[in-house]
Amino acid sequence: MRIAQLLSPPNQFSRKRSLPFSRSLLSAMLVASLTLSGHSFADNSNAIKQQYSIPTGPLGYTLSHYAVDEGLALSFAPALTKNLTSPAISGQYDNIEVIRKMLVGSGLDLIKRTDGSYTLVKKQIATSQQVILLPEVRVTGEKFDRSLQDTLSSVAVMTEENLLENNDRTLTDVMMRTPGVYSQSGNDLWGIRGIPASGFDDQGPVTINGAVSVYMDGVIQPQHSVLNNPMPLWDMGQIEIFRGAQSTVQGRNSLAGAIITRTNDPRYNPEAAVQVNWGNYGQEGVSLLAGGALIEDKVAGRLSLDYQEVDGYINNKTLNKDAFSQRNFNVRSKLLIQPTDKLDILVTVARSEYSRGENAVAANGGVPDYYTLNYDTDAGSSVNQNSINTKIDYYIDDTWSLTSSTSLSASKYNSLLDFNQSAADNQEVIRKHNQDSFDQEFRLAYDTETLRAHVGLYLNKITLDTVDKLNSGSLVVLETNGNTTIHSQALFGEVNWDFTDRWQLIAGLRYDHEKNESKISYPIDLFSLANASTTKESQAFNALLPKLGLNYQLAPEHLIGFVVQRGYRAGGVNLRPTSVHESYDPEFTNNYEFSYRGTWLNKRLRTNANVYYTDWKDQQIRIRKSNNFLSVDNAAESEMYGLELSTEFDVTRSFNLYTGIEFNKTEYKKFTSDAGNLSGESFLYAPKYKVSLGATYRYKDKLTANVNATYQDDSPSSYITNNSGQVTDIRRNDSVTLVNATLGYQLNKHLNITGYVKNMFNERYITNNQNDDLLDVGAPRMVGVALKVSM
Repeated sequence: MRIAQLLSPPNQFSRKRSLPFSRSLLSAMLVASLTLSGHSFADNSNAIKQQYSIPTGPLGYTLSHYAVDEGLALSFAPALTKNLTSPAISGQYDNIEVIRKMLVGSGLDLIKRTDGSYTLVKKQIATSQQVILLPEVRVTGEKFDRSLQDTLSSVAVMTEENLLENNDRTLTDVMMRTPGVYSQSGNDLWGIRGIPASGFDDQGPVTINGAVSVYMDGVIQPQHSVLNNPMPLWDMGQIEIFRGAQSTVQGRNSLAGAIITRTNDPRYNPEAAVQVNWGNYGQEGVSLLAGGALIEDKVAGRLSLDYQEVDGYINNKTLNKDAFSQRNFNVRSKLLIQPTDKLDILVTVARSEYSRGENAVAANGGVPDYYTLNYDTDAGSSVNQNSINTKIDYYIDDTWSLTSSTSLSASKYNSLLDFNQSAADNQEVIRKHNQDSFDQEFRLAYDTETLRAHVGLYLNKITLDTVDKLNSGSLVVLETNGNTTIHSQALFGEVNWDFTDRWQLIAGLRYDHEKNESKISYPIDLFSLANASTTKESQAFNALLPKLGLNYQLAPEHLIGFVVQRGYRAGGVNLRPTSVHESYDPEFTNNYEFSYRGTWLNKRLRTNANVYYTDWKDQQIRIRKSNNFLSVDNAAESEMYGLELSTEFDVTRSFNLYTGIEFNKTEYKKFTSDAGNLSGESFLYAPKYKVSLGATYRYKDKLTANVNATYQDDSPSSYITNNSGQVTDIRRNDSVTLVNATLGYQLNKHLNITGYVKNMFNERYITNNQNDDLLDVGAPRMVGVALKVSM
């Protein structure tokens, strides 16, 4: 084995201290270390942790320079690290933890020799003498950089490797197999812990204040994208799904949770890939990526492009054409600028275009006519979005850092609906909605071995302009124009203090201020359908959102914690056409959560568990007034409690098993309106149980096979009440078990082929039991193959 070449560009590492090893002395030590066989390194618990800021770069170069700077005796064959990249690293670690992070996703292991030196080897099947070294998953969505096992919030993390092995092509695919998240194949009905992403006020496409925040590369997504766009995952680096309130961290639109997605950042080594895919129902797509250094060790770029289309599985018999075709185009460019060791600038520019047909089928007496529709309108919708995010990290010294994140987003939503939802005379609803948003966050962070903290300022402006028309033939019967402007500001901070070796205190606080101004007018209203010709509303809201918790280290690999925090969703104005356009107040939740994180068998078996209880006050609900107009009011009180449990077991280096279980009980404690009394009933669309099981097998870096199954319980979709307002019947969505499988084979170092099947047993099931004549159903069996060429 040859010693890796120790290159000589300027030091790229920012850290607390440098060890006084000269290059000649270190080289001599490395040469002397090459003679003895090794055993797996398992523990470095006595090492001193330091603050590091290491940019991404070629793996061999980064490892070599780090070993020189730290005085570590490290040797490896240069061929092992050829064309591999080290990820960016920031945080407090000991020197072995840093190397482990550099090796994440590389397929390499760090081995400690009997003489105390280290080397690298390719991952192998574990023997009784070896410890399986697992790539460490880091979680950043709470504005701290923590390992997954040290993160006690209920979060499901999907790395790039997870996504590829499960053939997750869209965010919808991920949600469908994630306990704590309910979903359907059309993506417009999904939620976290029984709470719909849009909230219970049910304002449809005019929703501004959702209950779940979704971020893509630092840009918060508008609600019409969240509910209509399945969000493709080409070149996705990591997804973090936080279940439960994230209001102290994320603010106004995260009462139920948050989803943080991050695509791959630029790297200094050259990369390029092309993928083409085909499948049944007209699935076709092409994906590209290219990247590398523009100025060595200073500037790197990355460009990715993805186009997907599918004819769909629903046929419109009236128009004799596909009813649920989809087209999705995404292009993204990233520029990483690192002029000094202390400054990182990442600019992301993205464009997305998505269009889809109608995800519904005809029914007869509530029995679906699977995959057929009878509309006289070619119904569908589209969402186009442009966005830019600039993230600047400045490392003041070894403990202090300053982060700025600036985002601009402009989106357009257009839709054409069949108003009477039948083959009868043409009545159409035409919608044109434009939303612009600006977000600015400044955050000052402090990070030492025992104390981690940040304080920040958040500024936001959103404008939404809407035009909705109801046409009967060529006659415009109703036109609604709406304009809403929201200004919000927040101060926030959090402290994590290890006040003993085992105890940690968590304390956070957010002050949120918001002003909402809305105007709704009806320039055309031939049949007096509106409640008023013009409505203007202006209101301001203030919220104090505390968070307090304690963590306790039961043992080195077992951690428990308890946290109490307040959830929040801003108030607003009901913008849905022909409703009562009155303002409503914010809603709040008190959330209590107990967490456990544990590992056994040398970290091969990992278990995460969260038990929660939520008390919900002033719940925003859509109700029907006595004058038969719909309104949004703070008319309900509810509670939720449940369990989320996940386990992952690395049986060998080649074979992995995983499972997830959700139990979620939701109940309206108080909900009475003119339309009925729903007190004691469960939330709509909220399944009580969800279970997922999966297995992944890898063979000699050539073959990868995955099979997973997910069971989702049935759920109510509509409550039927009598004249007295009592519930007499419940429409329900079906329970279902879906089995998916993926098989990938690496033909050579450049060529990979992957085949997949989703809904293997072609289950038929109802996802939205709307009425006797029209239903939403899940997708049938979908099969496909993808061919990827990497360079």
